[in-house]
Amino acid sequence: MVSWFTVDGCHTRARPAADGSYGEIMSQTVRVVVIGGGYAGVAAANRIASADVGADVVLVNRLGTFVERIRLHQLAAGTSAAAVDFAEVLHPAVTLRVGQATAIIGDVVVLTDGEELSYDYLVYAAGSVAAKPEGMGAAYTVDDYMSALELAEVLKNLAEGARVTVVGGGYTGIETAAEIAESYPALAVRLVSASPVAHSIPQSNRRKLLRGLRKLNVAVEQGVTVSEVSGCTVWAGPFAVPTLARDSGLLVDGRGRLLTDSTLTSVSAPSIVGVGDGATQIDSPVRMSCQAAQTLGVHGAATVLARIAGEEPAPMSLRFVAQCVSLGRRDGLFQVTNRADCVTRIAIGGRAGAWIKEWICASTLKWVRAGTVRR
Repeated sequence: MVSWFTVDGCHTRARPAADGSYGEIMSQTVRVVVIGGGYAGVAAANRIASADVGADVVLVNRLGTFVERIRLHQLAAGTSAAAVDFAEVLHPAVTLRVGQATAIIGDVVVLTDGEELSYDYLVYAAGSVAAKPEGMGAAYTVDDYMSALELAEVLKNLAEGARVTVVGGGYTGIETAAEIAESYPALAVRLVSASPVAHSIPQSNRRKLLRGLRKLNVAVEQGVTVSEVSGCTVWAGPFAVPTLARDSGLLVDGRGRLLTDSTLTSVSAPSIVGVGDGATQIDSPVRMSCQAAQTLGVHGAATVLARIAGEEPAPMSLRFVAQCVSLGRRDGLFQVTNRADCVTRIAIGGRAGAWIKEWICASTLKWVRAGTVRR
């Protein structure tokens, strides 16, 4: 058995002698590796670092900048940079390692360049990616910074009257079609969906969204399945998750998300905590969203800190408030939900809805930055 002690602010380990007393104390800093620098990963890394428990926190991320994923449709349309330097959002005690994890083997994370990062605790915040079906390989996406940036360049050079097809009737597709149509009124933008657009919200609120799309001259085609790419096409359908957890032999659900218990601890390994889109609680899965990711990141950090302190971590309690969608810069919808994320009939639309959505986006970045100050 190994027990943790706190000596001069740093956590150390000691093994008990035969009589039950502890002999020589071996100083060792707790090593925490966070895979993924999105909302959940940064929230977790900042909270652990700011707790000042002497942990050595390393954040592994594919890019050297923090991407505001909820603004990637704006990046494509040229209305937002959608990225800030990690120095602005990471606690100064967090080490950024630009790279990509390819395997988790025991207590080691292996990167694409062959480097191995050992850990005492791992926060798995691998996020999600676009799940483009067969035939849509050449379509652009707005789930990834580089693809959204590439789409932005393409849109700038399209001729007047050129068609832009956005595939997907969920919030991502609605926001992308509206943002492009408002920024490029000379383009012919259409939104294509196999199911009714925004089918999960009340009919009266769906009408508000459809009315807003019509005002921007977005042609909406429902009940249509797209099987191949033609012209400038943007895939905004369902998300998938990276295969890292499955490839590493960890227990995952049918979608490949790391399975955790109610404390967000992996059911495969007690030293791994899963947060954000790439993980799910075995008994209470939640919708992939920025709103959930931030809260999950904070609770995942609390679980790690509890284990460092030798305490039992608390179960997760996640309360939703609303779902919101923008229709360009001057229109939107703030859809109120109950705490279980079920929509109600209450919604705020128009300019007020757009203002609330923008306030939430701006507040999200401020909230992420909140953990950068050393306490």
